[in-house]
Amino acid sequence: MNRSPEISVVMPVYNGEEFLTEAVESVLNQTYKDFEFLILYDKSSDSSFEIIQKYVVLDPRVRLVECQGTGILGALNKGIRLSKGHFIARMDADDICLPERFEKQIKYMKEGGLDICGGDFIIINNNKTFIKHVKVPKTKSEIILTMGFNVPFAHPTVIMRKAFLSKNKLLFGLNGKKYAEDLDMWIVMLSKGAIFGNLNEEVLKYRILKTSLSRVNSKEISHEVKLGLNNFIKKNKVLYKNSLLEVLKEDNLSNDQQKMALRGLFKYLTVEVQIPLVMKTLRKVNLVNFFFVCLSEVKQRIKLI
Repeated sequence: MNRSPEISVVMPVYNGEEFLTEAVESVLNQTYKDFEFLILYDKSSDSSFEIIQKYVVLDPRVRLVECQGTGILGALNKGIRLSKGHFIARMDADDICLPERFEKQIKYMKEGGLDICGGDFIIINNNKTFIKHVKVPKTKSEIILTMGFNVPFAHPTVIMRKAFLSKNKLLFGLNGKKYAEDLDMWIVMLSKGAIFGNLNEEVLKYRILKTSLSRVNSKEISHEVKLGLNNFIKKNKVLYKNSLLEVLKEDNLSNDQQKMALRGLFKYLTVEVQIPLVMKTLRKVNLVNFFFVCLSEVKQRIKLI
């Protein structure tokens, strides 16, 4: 490939043979064809290497990059450094891209001048059985508000603008985060002025397994995420308050927006109490959502005791 592709797909692989073929083909079968596919391979005890080699022969867009013992952080950062595309699309070896994912996300990013874009997704199990639909916050204000209590992007759905990462010399794990490296990256990107957005469509089937890193390291991830979210609010009180007020400008908030606003309010109150902000929020939500979020917040605090 002589010229730079529009997208560089970055996918780490370690002992991924069970779902690897399906993941690779979901990328290669995208309606948007202008991409290179960097598969970051860590030495495995299964047939992952042979599967990847097969696709290297079949499709010139596929590049095998060996990453011996670097872990996922090292693999991701090597992928960023080696990428030639104008955009970097994340993918995991056990997930499935929906066919129009790249086409729709790139179009949305170009129209909105976005530096990072994710989307809604479907959670499945190892047998591809549907578990649930997951909707993510869409506007920049909703995303910032969500960053007080949850990670606003599903990492494998994300596409980032390479020029923004290069200009700001950004890589994963720069602040020493080993488990919540994605949240840390989003927070740093925001601090550098990144324009955020999420596509209002499902872009990926996200597979949850017993062996998923998110489950294996669940305690460590939860700890780093909690610290990251709390620090984000403390360092960005004005931005966070303004994002809540921006969301509250909507005349008729959906149930999801009401819950988001309430959770954002609860988190903001941990750093600063403002009665007018409380009253403004409560006027926008119904009692069902109020009690639902209150119960949810109580449960979260009990877990931390």
